[in-house]
Amino acid sequence: MRKALALAFAGTCIAGPALAADYKCVCQTDAKSAIESSSGGKLDCAETYKSYDGSVSVQESQLKLYVSSDNMVQGDQDANLRFRPRDGKCLETVADGNTGKLLYIGDHCDNSSYVNVGPFKFNKSATSVTQTDPNGNPVTVTVTNWTATYLATTTGKKYNGMAQWTTMPDGKKYLQAACIQNQ
Repeated sequence: MRKALALAFAGTCIAGPALAADYKCVCQTDAKSAIESSSGGKLDCAETYKSYDGSVSVQESQLKLYVSSDNMVQGDQDANLRFRPRDGKCLETVADGNTGKLLYIGDHCDNSSYVNVGPFKFNKSATSVTQTDPNGNPVTVTVTNWTATYLATTTGKKYNGMAQWTTMPDGKKYLQAACIQNQ
């Protein structure tokens, strides 16, 4: 069922940042091919993960996004994300892309430590997908995705990105992808 939901996730992937740009992502292993194929080549799952009990991260030249183990599975309507600058730059701002609210402003120049930012509010989207069960019978499943989007600036670049969770049968939200604009 997890794999079926991961495949269905691809149909509603990334409602957040406009896909005019390319994004580098860390993706749940079962969702990788569906995520990449559904985005018209705009999402690249550069890394994958299988388990939800660890943490994941994805980086670009001047920014690293980190989703901690306590945010991989969600039971509420928001999540915290961690950011750190790279390449000798400083993290200046982080805003919630769904609400437009500025969540962090500062001058964090330590390229080895993260700033915990949040809460990022989720944007909810749902889609119905018809699949075939093992007996050949059609089954309609409603897949609900929850997307947190962000805009982060360093002293050198501005980055858009997102993290997206999918509701699983236990009612909890499981991270399917975390992405950062590839520039």
